Amino acid sequence: MPFLKSLRSLPFLWILGFLLVSCQAFAQDSIIERIHYVMPSIVEINVKNAVVVRVPGSAFIDKDSGNLVQVQGLKAAEYNRNGSGVIIDPAGVIVTNAHTVAEGARITISLMDGTQVQAQPLKIIQTQDLAFLKIDPPYPLSRVEIAPSSSVNFDDEVITVGSSPFLRQTLSGGRVTGMAKHGNPYTSAPADLFQLNINIYPGDSGGPLFNKKGQLIGLMVAKQAEEDRMSFAIPSDKIIQAYIELIEEFKARNHE
Repeated sequence: MPFLKSLRSLPFLWILGFLLVSCQAFAQDSIIERIHYVMPSIVEINVKNAVVVRVPGSAFIDKDSGNLVQVQGLKAAEYNRNGSGVIIDPAGVIVTNAHTVAEGARITISLMDGTQVQAQPLKIIQTQDLAFLKIDPPYPLSRVEIAPSSSVNFDDEVITVGSSPFLRQTLSGGRVTGMAKHGNPYTSAPADLFQLNINIYPGDSGGPLFNKKGQLIGLMVAKQAEEDRMSFAIPSDKIIQAYIELIEEFKARNHE
């Protein structure tokens, strides 16, 4: 893949600079204008999963033994999973949730204008619920700008864009209401999850969480309960670190 070959020449600092952006970006625009500007970087994901299921079988009398023989029926079946994702590299790299695309037999990406393309997994990280996909761009793609989530504070205003039938391309605002950490919560380690007072629906998982500058600071991952207007997001620092590790892995393989 041309994308993988190009990773050999990418220095670490260039990658970091490519992902992180200046806080001065979009300074003159309104919040709504900033979000609409970056919406082409948001994609919808449809995953077809193939499974084998048991179906009612048949029975017959064996002529030789006179015994009743039952034959168990098996049938191939498909079911769909839907989610969202964000383009983080114009070469066609998309980040989404692992639980959306894991073990998918066929992954279809719908771009903002309705164009559909097939995607291949680059890496699925179950422990972080992150997955990176690769598509062949049908035209020049817009990537999202990523800001460090370490700059996010309690009660910061945030915005997400829905992809479910309820909130498709709808902007929803809220605030950061909590930060979850594994292990000692008093360390300087980055947060593992942001807790938000934003409600999401099936199909919104994997969508972007923006700050007021229209920069990606997280990836929507789950809601707390049906009756709660509460959800969670994976901080962008986790995404940046996972993507850097992915690039380093490909560079190491190419040097073997």
